[in-house]
Amino acid sequence: MFDQTVLQMGFWATWLLIPVIFEEIPMIINFIRLLHHHKIRKKTPLPDFLPVLSIIIPTYNSSKTLYRCLKSLADSDYPKNLLGIFVVDNGSKDDTFQVFAKAQTDYPQLLMRWLTSPHGKSSALNAAIYKARSQYIINIDSDGRLDKHALNNIVKKFSANPNIDALTGTILTDRHLIKKPHKLLKLNEYFEYCQTFLAGRNIENNSNHIFTLSGAFSAFKRETLIRTYLYSTDTISEDTDMTFQIRYNLKGTISFCDDAIFYSEPISGFSELYTQRQRWQRGELEVINKYLSQVLSWKQFFSNFQIRRLIIDHTVTFLKIIWMFAIFILLGFGYSWISLLFSYAVIYLLYLFLEISSSICVYIYLGSFPEERKFYLKNIWMIFLLLFYNLLCSFIRCVGIINASTTTTTWQGINIIQEGQQVNQIIKKDIRQLLKRKNYDD
Repeated sequence: MFDQTVLQMGFWATWLLIPVIFEEIPMIINFIRLLHHHKIRKKTPLPDFLPVLSIIIPTYNSSKTLYRCLKSLADSDYPKNLLGIFVVDNGSKDDTFQVFAKAQTDYPQLLMRWLTSPHGKSSALNAAIYKARSQYIINIDSDGRLDKHALNNIVKKFSANPNIDALTGTILTDRHLIKKPHKLLKLNEYFEYCQTFLAGRNIENNSNHIFTLSGAFSAFKRETLIRTYLYSTDTISEDTDMTFQIRYNLKGTISFCDDAIFYSEPISGFSELYTQRQRWQRGELEVINKYLSQVLSWKQFFSNFQIRRLIIDHTVTFLKIIWMFAIFILLGFGYSWISLLFSYAVIYLLYLFLEISSSICVYIYLGSFPEERKFYLKNIWMIFLLLFYNLLCSFIRCVGIINASTTTTTWQGINIIQEGQQVNQIIKKDIRQLLKRKNYDD
């Protein structure tokens, strides 16, 4: 019995090397670097002459969120006379225009223009870029709001680093909107965004490894944007495509502004999470596939961080799914409950260590946002559940990879109920065929 247990634990120890090598060790190294970087970084003053900013807000049936988004610009500490706001509608069927008109009346200090471009988000962004004439162009989604200091902090970053071509801001879900129903899911999403941006993106930024500009909040030098092919209409991940254009076509520099925060609307429920994460996964694969045929190669594993990340990220994702279902298979091969549960406990503790390390980084980087830090600490117990949420997201991503190879691309995709109905129809069809064949044989 002892020998069998040792053998089983040896098997699991081999599997545990994967997260240790690819996630634990890099996290420890990057955690130390991040703390050092935060300790030595200096405060950046605003430039003497502030530039004009063009703010682009694409909309589609945004009547419930657009006013709050425009109000956040009116509440910004950036001079209103230096803001040019383009609201570009993508064929809304609701009262989005009426909300825009009300905001125009309520905030006359804002210079706002209404444009229409009924051919998708990419075309809407491109239409406004053609109209913009300012030094910097900033894109934000209509379903969120900017922190009052965000625009100032973006300008500070550009001013202090003239070599930067594009910036991505920090995306956090709006803590004021984290309510029932699905409050636990929304809290998980909030903590995921905190870890992803304030820990993950900061780590990527220190190594010049920003993988993608955030579609919800990004800023550009106009001279950089007009040298690109603008936003691609051939992918549902136009933000990732723009990142690759700047990095590879223009050899430009992409950076991260951790103290410029955009508060997005929380997820509405599991169905939206399911379609959203599949869309992200599909879009990433589309862009990677496009650039593999142009400037990238699988042979660049050691020289290109994006190839390296893609391979490692997807490898670890599939391994997480294997771990999820392995317990049911390995029990049939004679593995004991004790060794399996002990192994899962070790895996859980390894990933919990990652979450604790990330949480320390988040706490430090939220120093300039005391109310946000207070909310984060109040709900810090969520780190014990975050592993299960991440595991769920990994499963959805794997489904997204399968769907990306078998279905056509659409922005909305199909939700889990529709997908369940399709699976049910396929199963029923297969059963009918089996029964028909059985009757024929009889």
